[in-house]
Amino acid sequence: KPEIPSTASCTMRKPVLPAFLLFIASTALNAGFLYEISEADSPTVSPFVTITGWDAPSTLPENLTIPDTLPDPNDPNRDIPVERIADYAFQDSSLVSVVFGNNISRIGLNAFKGSESLETVTLNDGLENIQSEAFRDCKKLSSLTLPESLEHVSSGAFYGCTQLASVSIGERLISLDSEIFSNCSNLASLTFSSDSQIQSIGVNCFYNCSSLTAVSLPASLRYIYESAFLNCRKLAGVSFNEGLLEIHKAAFRSCSLIDQIDLPSTLQYLGEQSFASCTGLSTVVDLGMSGVSGIPDKPFLGNRVFDGCRNLSGTVIIPNTVRIIPEKMFYNCGALTGVTIGSGVTEIGPSAFYGCGLASVVIPDHVSNIGKAAFRNCDSLTQIQLPNNLTDLPEEFAYDADSLQTITLPPSLQTIGKSSFAFSELASIVIPNTVASIG
Repeated sequence: KPEIPSTASCTMRKPVLPAFLLFIASTALNAGFLYEISEADSPTVSPFVTITGWDAPSTLPENLTIPDTLPDPNDPNRDIPVERIADYAFQDSSLVSVVFGNNISRIGLNAFKGSESLETVTLNDGLENIQSEAFRDCKKLSSLTLPESLEHVSSGAFYGCTQLASVSIGERLISLDSEIFSNCSNLASLTFSSDSQIQSIGVNCFYNCSSLTAVSLPASLRYIYESAFLNCRKLAGVSFNEGLLEIHKAAFRSCSLIDQIDLPSTLQYLGEQSFASCTGLSTVVDLGMSGVSGIPDKPFLGNRVFDGCRNLSGTVIIPNTVRIIPEKMFYNCGALTGVTIGSGVTEIGPSAFYGCGLASVVIPDHVSNIGKAAFRNCDSLTQIQLPNNLTDLPEEFAYDADSLQTITLPPSLQTIGKSSFAFSELASIVIPNTVASIG
């Protein structure tokens, strides 16, 4: 708290603050509004009003208009612009509609949270900042236009607005924080400005938006963070922009109506389970990443990217820039019939193609390491070409590969792991002289 000078007198002294502005707090009552006036010492900064609430909840009107100005209680000839709504100002209110005055620049933390009767909100052009959970659980709010002036929306601002059906996002917003529209189960339409500057979509931002059908991501977007669109079960179309750098863990997991993805060449990071359980996904046009080179540990593919995408079919091309096909990347993709392994791949992770519908596989010579159960339960697999320099065949390599009748082992092979061909249909095999150990 600011210190008050010890030489007190009967007049109010200004508190000493560590900032360049000095404020005088004044509480007043006008037409029911409770508010504070922040008076600046600097001549270049004008005073402004922060509305802190209403004098009696029983008299709060259903339809509230936030005025452009309110009078100075100490000077009735002076009107001061209303620029802010304070934290918690109208939390759990009975409001049905709110129209914001032209001077509002900031709506505070939890300002309208839990106002379950609130149906319409008219945000002013000039609004710059909406704080965390400002409209959380406003369950009757049905549509929302974020003004072009808006620069920041904090986490959970519209969390749980279950009747919110459409959102339009202005051009100056740089990022969407975590959980902003999480659990907005009726959100069907999401529109970005053609000049959008959005660079990131935060953790759980659109989690459980189960009515969202399509998203065209803006050209400015660079990062899609963890679980951003998790459980958007009606999301059928996503258009990914060139310039996108990262898609994080479970970003589109369980988006069961996505049928096709075409990822950009600029993509550097595709996180764990990013498209797992997308049961309607049938085509990967391009895994992207082709333009990524010279960046340490990039491009990166996380484990289980397409785990459980049981309708993914055709052939998937692993880009030449990728070094590792990670664990369970195509786990139980039973309709996948082909894979082309890029020239940069040196390692295939455990269970990478477990349960796939592959008929034949060519593993190039540049692959030196194959993980446990890489092709286990591939019931349609009839032919595997192994790398000529492979030294170790892993455990459960082709376990229960029902159609595999013959395979040529490379002359470099030294060990055959435990259960490599258990329960397969091998009719004959030649074991090279170099093999020293059979599991």
